[in-house]
Parts: sequence; C-alpha cells; structure tokens
Amino acid sequence: GMCYVCGEPNVHCVYLGILADDFLSQHRDRVPFFLSTAAAAPYRVYVYRVWLNLAHPEEAEDCLEGELTLTMKGANNITITTILPGSPVRLSHGQPRGWVLGLKEDLGAVEMLIVKWTHQASIFNNCGHKDCNTNLYIQTIKVTPIDYLPQSEQVRETRLLCGGLYNTAVPSGGQAILVPQDSCQEWSV
Repeated sequence: GMCYVCGEPNVHCVYLGILADDFLSQHRDRVPFFLSTAAAAPYRVYVYRVWLNLAHPEEAEDCLEGELTLTMKGANNITITTILPGSPVRLSHGQPRGWVLGLKEDLGAVEMLIVKWTHQASIFNNCGHKDCNTNLYIQTIKVTPIDYLPQSEQVRETRLLCGGLYNTAVPSGGQAILVPQDSCQEWSV
C-alpha cells in the first residue's frame, strides 16, 4: 500500500527509507508513522495492542494450545472479528501474552469483547488425556489503540476488560463476554 496522506514535514505521515532524511523532525511534533498499510485506499491500518492476562486457578492446566478469536465492539459503533496471529497460540496460565493487531477500521475505545477459544491438542503439551481441563482462564484483557495521539488520548481510550471479579473460564469451543468494569484488576509481571 501507499502512505495514508503525505505532505509537508511534520504535518501528515513520515517517510521511510532514502526519503526519510527530507522529513527530519523540525518542531518535534508527533506525526503518524505507518509500518503497515492496507492494499486498497485509503491504505490506513488502525493499530491496537491487545494484552491478555491469564489467571491460574488450581484446576487450570499450566499450558494450552489453541485458537483465540476476538470480536471487538468499539465506541465508534463498529464491530470487528479477528483471529489472533500465530494460531495455534501457546498460552501459559498465570502469564501475560500480547499481540499487535492491524485493523481496517477505527473502533475507538473497545466497549465489549467476545473471546472464543478452541483448544487444539498437541504433542508439545500434556493435555492429550481425557481428564485434561481445556478451559482458558482469563483475568483481564487490555486493549490500547496505539495510533491515538497525543498519548493522553491513547491512555483515555485504553480499556481494561474482564468478565468477573477474579477470572473468567472460557471452555474449549465456547465463548465469554468481557466488558470494562470497576472490578477489573490489572496486574503485571
């Protein structure tokens, strides 16, 4: 694709490669920087960081592999469904995992998230026996629209979503709905 809208230095997006020297920062203003563009006009890709914090209750397996599908409904009244890259993904309960997603539409702040989980047995995990707990336990999911500038707007549009006070169990082949709540507790490693 091509850059979204190019123009005077520090006004639209910045150039990469040999032309980058012509667009040195003169006023130290922040401008959009598109590492990824769409193939069709208007070329813009809206970048979101999705940070998954997994809980580790006693009944949870240490590691699971499978496919995670997210359906995100944003404040701009747009809903997008996407399969997280790297499928099947290997997830460790009690650990965080993050992805950067390029979406073709601006969701705004994410107001609701539907998580679909499908466990996939693998020779690399010990979850092939019939008593294996294939539930995925989610504590929170944090969604940040990376493109929003200034950074204060990015912080304002970031949402921490959860399904309950402690964790939400998503059964294999099932789904769970997460929404922003005051009871969502963020943690970091």
